[in-house]
Amino acid sequence: MTQHADQPARLWSTSAIVRNVTSNWAGIVVSIGFAFVLAPLTVRTLGNVHYGIWTLLMQLTGYLWLFDFGVRESVIKYVSQYHAADDKAGIVSTVRTAVSIYSGVSLATLACAAALALALPHLFNIPPDEVMTARLTAGHTQGCTTWVMAIRDGGKPLTVVFPGSSNVNPGTRFGVNPSYPGIADDFRHTFIVLESLKPDIWLTAHPDAFRFQEKRASAEDVGVGAWIDQAGYRKYVADSKAEFEARVADSLQR
Repeated sequence: MTQHADQPARLWSTSAIVRNVTSNWAGIVVSIGFAFVLAPLTVRTLGNVHYGIWTLLMQLTGYLWLFDFGVRESVIKYVSQYHAADDKAGIVSTVRTAVSIYSGVSLATLACAAALALALPHLFNIPPDEVMTARLTAGHTQGCTTWVMAIRDGGKPLTVVFPGSSNVNPGTRFGVNPSYPGIADDFRHTFIVLESLKPDIWLTAHPDAFRFQEKRASAEDVGVGAWIDQAGYRKYVADSKAEFEARVADSLQR
């Protein structure tokens, strides 16, 4: 009786194994098929340089799991073990240790990322036209950033700047009880940075600020030259700076 009763269970177990193995292999085959189809489309869409950069970043980020150091599995094991034993102190100790390890690993990862960001263009011969430089231009927000890059149009080098917002947000406070300590100094530093840049083309987060629609319509006739607007950039920075100074003066008089 026992032998006959165990036979269906063994058959079910075998069929489940076959089904799981087959589905796994089918998934691998489908993934390979997609890779063969998508790879040439991606290269054709991004171009050789951008595809190379994208592949490089995917490979580098793919190794980030190494920074786990087995902490996740350890937390699962020991928290489950301590929970079963109703050992709250053990659970707290495990979680604290994991958080401490991850904090240290996060700082080390940030340091490595910063070093790689500086070294990658030189190590892998990435063209200068594909490298963007970040400049901190705080004030509008504490983390507001301006980006600078170089491009070429028919062999002619052009500088493109994406200035971070430099206008003063409604409700921003200066003087007594500022929106955050040092906000006025951050704005002043921002205008020093923006005034030091000499872009041929500039694009902001607000299309109206740089006459996006007008320039795009003109570009259909004159090409890239429609976007070149050095005088417009200088006026944009000067107007933003004047608005800031007026707001500061108004705050100090209250």
